[in-house]
Amino acid sequence: MLTARGEDGDRILGFDLGADDCLPKPFNPRELVARMRAVLRSTQGNTTKSTQEIAIGAVRLDPRNLQVTVHDRPIQLTGTEFRVLEILMRAPGEVLSRGFLTERVLGGKYSVGRSMDTHISNLRRKLTERLGAIEIRNIRGAGYVLTAAQGHHKHPHRSASV
Repeated sequence: MLTARGEDGDRILGFDLGADDCLPKPFNPRELVARMRAVLRSTQGNTTKSTQEIAIGAVRLDPRNLQVTVHDRPIQLTGTEFRVLEILMRAPGEVLSRGFLTERVLGGKYSVGRSMDTHISNLRRKLTERLGAIEIRNIRGAGYVLTAAQGHHKHPHRSASV
C-alpha cells in the first residue's frame, strides 16, 4: 500500500483491509521494489488455498480455470463477480464488509455509489434467485454473508489423488 497519509489510524486501516505492507509517500522506488520482492517471497509456496476448488451447496468454484458451476452446469460470471464469489466462498458464514470486499476485489478503487451492491445483486440473480444454489444475505450495517441455500449443506470439494 502506498499512502500519502502518515497517520497510524490510516496505516492500521490499510492492514485491516488486507495490505501486506505500507510505504508512505514520498518514497524511494528502489525501496518499493525491495518491499514488493519481500512480500512475494513471503507468499511463495502458499498458493494451494488460492488454487483449490471450493464447493458450497450446489456451487463449485475452480480458481485455476476461472469456472463456476451450479448443479454441474457452467455459469457465466464477469471477472469481478468471480472474485467476489471466491472471497465469499472462502469465508462461508462469515460477515464480510462492503469496504473489505471492495478493497479485495477492486484493489482499493472505491467507486462512486454502491458498485459492490450491484455485483452482489448480479451474483444473487445468477446463482440464488434462479438456481437456489446459495444465499448471499445483506447484514444491515455490517456487510454480506454467504451460506448454502436451504436444503444444501456446506462441504469442501475433495478431488481424487492421481
